Amino acid sequence: MFHADEPIKTSAEDKLGRREFAKYVSDSILAYEDSSCLVLGIIGEWGSGKTSIINMITEHLEESN
Repeated sequence: MFHADEPIKTSAEDKLGRREFAKYVSDSILAYEDSSCLVLGIIGEWGSGKTSIINMITEHLEESN
């Protein structure tokens, strides 16, 4: 079976165990209390799952509100 090289949209689609990392990042964002700006970067090779991680972080942040 073939799958398109597209990012996953939800944690339920995660088959590579990145959900816990995404949850850790989103929990860290939620715990940030400094009044200055917060900048994050996700660095990786093309197709390594950066957008999938961002989608799972966003999902968790939205569920926490």
